[in-house]
Amino acid sequence: MAVTEDVQRVARAMLKEFDTLMSAIVDRVWQTVPPYSTLLLERADLADRIRENVHNVIVCLLEDRAPSEEELARCARNGERRALQGVAHAAVVQSFRIAERTLSEEFTGWCGRMQVQPANARAGRVTMIELLDLLERSMLEAYMTMQQQISASNLLTEPTLFSRLAIGSPIDAAEVEELARVLGLEDTDQSRFAAVAVSLAEGDDAARIERVRHHLVFRLTSATGATTLSGTVQPDGGSRIALLALAWPASSAELIPVVEHAIAESALREPVRATIGEPRLGLAQLNVSCRQAIHALGVTQQGPVRRATRYVDTLLEVLVDREPNLLRELRARYLAPLGPDLEATLRHYVASGLSLSATASELHMHKNTIIYRLRRIEEVAGIDLHDPRDVTRVVLALDAH
Repeated sequence: MAVTEDVQRVARAMLKEFDTLMSAIVDRVWQTVPPYSTLLLERADLADRIRENVHNVIVCLLEDRAPSEEELARCARNGERRALQGVAHAAVVQSFRIAERTLSEEFTGWCGRMQVQPANARAGRVTMIELLDLLERSMLEAYMTMQQQISASNLLTEPTLFSRLAIGSPIDAAEVEELARVLGLEDTDQSRFAAVAVSLAEGDDAARIERVRHHLVFRLTSATGATTLSGTVQPDGGSRIALLALAWPASSAELIPVVEHAIAESALREPVRATIGEPRLGLAQLNVSCRQAIHALGVTQQGPVRRATRYVDTLLEVLVDREPNLLRELRARYLAPLGPDLEATLRHYVASGLSLSATASELHMHKNTIIYRLRRIEEVAGIDLHDPRDVTRVVLALDAH
């Protein structure tokens, strides 16, 4: 039965009072379903997801149509998100039912106040529930698929064994064979493997990093068709790192867009840092790629959040981190004689890409003043800022500081 004009009039009125309607529904779900308030979820996140579903239903009722493919897809992503957040299946269903019941009661009340014919009100309510059922089915199917992926990743990726391999602990031949079975490879000595290290950009929460790990295992496995090994490590008692590895025959540069796409698709919206180790031949050499990814992650923690960074693109930072004595000597040789003003000028000059005008603008000085200071730096430090080798030494000294 088509939606009648008086029911559409109710839907239009409900949209005008949408914020009040949403407040009543969200309050009821939040207070009634314990897992939502006890999990590490934000009430605003719950409100956003309920708001989207309720708005979809009312708009579909108003326009007398079924949910679009895009609306169903957004609902499916919501289901994935709940699975990754660890919300129990029963809680997901219960929250949907509570929202449905509250919306139905509100709709019935609006129909009564706006004197909708009882038969039309009943038909409109039936249509509204059918629309909600379509959205719920889309959400629950995606939820169950993600739950299965999470269970599979816990079972198949052998996180404990992989973590031991990643940090270089010895594993026997039988364990190597087990990892080969998990990966679906007959000869792991002839396959190349690359590691990806991921950490939270903010905070160090075990539950959050586990959700990130599960999500990326699912996304990388789906994108590459290869099983992704994964585990969680905490090098030197520092921040937790989700470590992933997969068979990767190409270069690390070609893995960057794959990792970035997996992060961009994140249903978690977690800001993360990711680094990629160089592919290594043979499963026994995988720990080298793992150590590279972990080390690169460690030296990029203070910089801007990027989607993904290769180990080979952090070699300068790695050298700074690994050779503190050598770098202290570089600083003593090239920076100590300068004094604070000349050192600051040099630092800005290097940071600007050796641009005179940018340095002058940053320091609020005349360009000729910067030229004079750079000449003084060359005289005092005994360097030539037009010589790439001297510039490299200066950069190392600055990074050492």
